[in-house]
Amino acid sequence: MDNELNYEELLHLAAYSVNNSDLATALNLCKKVDINAVPDQRLNLIHAAILNQLGLHRESIDLYKLVIENEPENELARFQLGVAYFFSNDLEGAETYWDKLDYFAHFAEGLIAAKEGKFDEAIKHLSLFIANNDLYPALNNDAGNLLKAFEDKLEKDKAVGSQDNVTEITTKEPEASESLQEPVDQKPAPPDVAALLSIYKE
Repeated sequence: MDNELNYEELLHLAAYSVNNSDLATALNLCKKVDINAVPDQRLNLIHAAILNQLGLHRESIDLYKLVIENEPENELARFQLGVAYFFSNDLEGAETYWDKLDYFAHFAEGLIAAKEGKFDEAIKHLSLFIANNDLYPALNNDAGNLLKAFEDKLEKDKAVGSQDNVTEITTKEPEASESLQEPVDQKPAPPDVAALLSIYKE
């Protein structure tokens, strides 16, 4: 009896490991196959997502491109490739792959809005994505995690702003220079959204 794991066994074990947050085991399983000699791109897609989650964006980009080369109609891979570019601070590269991906448009717009500090807008886009997405349930988890983080960010900013206003009213000298105040339109720095995204498990 052959003691080597076959492709389907490796694939299901890798997916199981990812679902249980055991990325080390999942990555080791992915690396047991030749990425250029797999019967389909499912394991390569998991492999690329793990690399992206670990911050190895360049390596994940190369692997996503291999997936798309072999499966040019794989829109999930194209979206994830855009995410890898986004988190490597290449917004132009991200938008190149997000272009015409109507199904993922609200998720992509939510990420872009958050990067610009427009958290209200990001929340609206992510909410719309969740409401309309029934093909990729794991992405709803990701979008929901981001949405909650952005809501918490807004609440925190409002609380800090209210406290600052009280302090200013009670302590500001009548003739204090207006140049010492923060600009009204200054945007809060966006959080590290890369750390909030979970692995895509499809």
